[in-house]
Amino acid sequence: MTDLRVQELKKARKSAAFFILVAFFGALLTVAVCAITTATLGKNGDRLIQFVTTAEAVVGGWMVLTVILLFAVPQIKTAKFFKKISLVKLNAIKCRVAAVGQTTTSADGIKVKGVVVKADDKTERIYLCPEPTAEGIAVGKKYSFLTALNYILEAEQADE
Repeated sequence: MTDLRVQELKKARKSAAFFILVAFFGALLTVAVCAITTATLGKNGDRLIQFVTTAEAVVGGWMVLTVILLFAVPQIKTAKFFKKISLVKLNAIKCRVAAVGQTTTSADGIKVKGVVVKADDKTERIYLCPEPTAEGIAVGKKYSFLTALNYILEAEQADE
């Protein structure tokens, strides 16, 4: 069984570890540049030390802002999405997959694939399947889906 919530938690942990690594690298780089410049120039290089430290602080600041915008903001959107999902009742459906679409981004900021399914009564429905879950879904096979707000949260191949 593919559980999207577990995969997203792993992704959030990986992003947090990367953010901490970048912040640590920035701090280490600042200390190293200041130490090397001071050891090389001594008191005669005060102006150069000030310039190098300022330039490095600006670059380090932009690195941290980039990490925040590329990793933290998407994780906040994902957390809001899962909070919204946790407040609604989950539905279980058994159906046959008719088609799997291309990857797009939903209104909730989640990368999804459209999955067209046919239920036993021959009605077609389109569900949004987050990318990690959609990887294992094959066209023509029967599945048991756990859905909420038109999103497939869990997928398990059913017996034919």
